Amino acid sequence: MKDITFDILNKYKIRKSARQKIDFETYIKKSLESYNLKITVEESGLIKSRNIIIGDISKAQVIIGAHYDTCAVLPFPNIITPQRMWIYILYQVLLASAMIVASAAFAFITELLIKNHYISIAVYVAVLLSLIFLMIFGKANKNNYNDNTSGVITVVQTALKLEEQYKYKAAFVLFDNEEKGLLGSMQFAKKHKADLKDKALINLDCVSDGDNILIIPDKHFKADCVLIDKLKSVFISTNEKNIIISEKKYFYPSDQMSFKKTLGIASMKYSKILGLYMDKIHTAKDTVFDERNITLLTDSLINFIKII
Repeated sequence: MKDITFDILNKYKIRKSARQKIDFETYIKKSLESYNLKITVEESGLIKSRNIIIGDISKAQVIIGAHYDTCAVLPFPNIITPQRMWIYILYQVLLASAMIVASAAFAFITELLIKNHYISIAVYVAVLLSLIFLMIFGKANKNNYNDNTSGVITVVQTALKLEEQYKYKAAFVLFDNEEKGLLGSMQFAKKHKADLKDKALINLDCVSDGDNILIIPDKHFKADCVLIDKLKSVFISTNEKNIIISEKKYFYPSDQMSFKKTLGIASMKYSKILGLYMDKIHTAKDTVFDERNITLLTDSLINFIKII
């Protein structure tokens, strides 16, 4: 099991191009099948998404997932503040404004040099679209330990460590194209609508940088009193790590948004101003891989699977 974690961290951490994704998929399929796990790859969508499924979705009682695609490297982080949604929105507005100002500056310089209004508008649109393109399709972030190599490894380790007699209870999925707008998880939700029905889906995204493990159940998960009580009984804080199961409606943008009855799980830092927050992701500074987080989550997920 440690060999697989080592290989993912050192050989298959970058999963952005089609070739890189295929290489990762081939490795995962070969490695997990050697442990007698059933692996299926489903391809769908106009922008092709290849979701990697471990186990049997139709028979499982819970689905555990994480996206495996790699984001583009950016000069600024994607800061997420689940408790302070207004800060998150303000930050996104500031980033968008910066892109608009930069595009306008190029258009203004073009107007001064060429004195052609139509060409200036074309330059403005071209620069703005180029910036958006680079944010989504730009150079892969080689440092993606937290986003989302941490989630991938947690899913894989949970599938591997789960005892044989409990394997039928859970299925696992590695979603493609989360960074392009949750495309892989939306296709998965559409394809498996009948199989999922009232089943819970647990999504792990960025779980290795921060001592606060934030668990966000949606209203449908909260409404299942038996399930939420079982969740609370196995996800327990330690001396090093703080488990927070949110009672309020926190916002965390990730693949769980494609489903009904879900949990989103992420690791967070804390400050008085920002509350719980995440930084560094989408930048070269995303280098923290705290194995204590992975171990805690893997053990807790296994215990949860056993008692549902």
